[in-house]
Parts: sequence; structure tokens; C-alpha cells
Amino acid sequence: MRVKREIAADLVRNLLEEKGTPRSYALQQTDVLVEAELRGHPSHGLQRLPRILQRIGNGLIDPSTQGKSHWRTPSFLKIDGLRGLGPVVALQACTMLSERASSTGVAVAGIRNSNHLGMLAYYVEHLAKDGIIGIALSSSEALVHPPIWRNNAPPRYQSPCDCRADCGPTAGRRSRDLCGFNGEDPSPCGKRMRDPGGLGTRQRRRNDDRRRRCNERVDRSVRRRQGIRSWYGT
Repeated sequence: MRVKREIAADLVRNLLEEKGTPRSYALQQTDVLVEAELRGHPSHGLQRLPRILQRIGNGLIDPSTQGKSHWRTPSFLKIDGLRGLGPVVALQACTMLSERASSTGVAVAGIRNSNHLGMLAYYVEHLAKDGIIGIALSSSEALVHPPIWRNNAPPRYQSPCDCRADCGPTAGRRSRDLCGFNGEDPSPCGKRMRDPGGLGTRQRRRNDDRRRRCNERVDRSVRRRQGIRSWYGT
């Protein structure tokens, strides 16, 4: 089913406003979701809307704030998102960075306590309109995609530590294959470092150390998700 952009945008904006989101903030969140949908990234598009509305209803998102910020140094901006909508907090940061970079040459912002930013390319393109080169980096939830078999090849999984650097319209693709599958049964979370075999003692120790660190990260992610579920009572 095809829906005109204007109809989809009006629907998203109205739903956000019904949850108490100011109109200007609702327009910013709407534009990020609809733009991602139009570019073929539905995972960062309208699929996010039900979760956003649910988090607002549960008090996990404060839709009426832009966050609190201060310049720790002339070129570093520290931002507490105050549980605000991700695009609202990030776009405010982009505006402040653009103004400061014109005098300092380089400006960096660190955002915490915010919510899902959506498609990161949206923000670097926002900076590009002002003639600024932008790099956007974000942490992510512990998301694991099911294995995909291709031509009888072993399945590959997404890394638990996913970091993105978005610098243009083609940005938004996930880094892959940092963790592989060594032919044995996968671990419960689907992660297992590849063991190529036939390596020297030093290289094998390095691989063992990498495998241990990967498994520790996975264990922390699993414990964190279990804690969130128990907090919600699910």
C-alpha cells in the first residue's frame, strides 16, 4: 500500500501531539521518521513510532524538552538529553555546533540520556546545508538479527558492539561480520568469534582474548536486557 508523504506525516504528527508533544518538536520527530521511510530504511522509519508513543506513555520519554547543554571547553558541548526525543535533542546540538564551528573550526557534542536518534545521515546532511562536515556516531541496543544462510555458507551475525559513522546519503548501513560462526553450535545470543586455526601461539592468544572480551560484552548485554524486562514486569 502506498501512502502520500503528507498523509503519513500528518498522522505521525497528530499522534505525537496527542501524547503532549509540542508542535515544533512533533514536526522534527515526524520529519526524521518519514524521511527514513522514503529512503528505504523502515527500521528507522515509521516502525519506530509505536515504541516512541509507548515510551512517552510510560514516562520514559519527555516530549517537551530539548535537553540541557553547556560548553565544557570552547569546542566541546556536553548535553544531557533529559529523556527528550532523540531528533529534538540532536537537532538542537547540530544548531549549536554549526554556530560554534564557524569560530573554532572544529566542534564536538556528546549527548547522553536521550532517545533513539533515527537515521544518522539526517543530521550530517543538516550540517552540510550550513557548509559544515559532520560525523555522527551512536551506540545501539543489543540487537541481534537471526542468521541468514546463503549458498550453504555459515550464518553471520551482527556484532553486539555496533558503531556507525554517517557522512552522507548512503549512511545508515550496519557494520557486519565483526563476530562470526566457527562451525559449532552458536552461543545462546548468537555470537561466537571465528577460530581460523593453524595460527601461532601469539596470534591464538590474541584471538582468545578477543573471544573472551566479545563474550563478556554479550553477557553484559543479556543481563542488562533481563534487568529491563524485570523492571517492566514482563
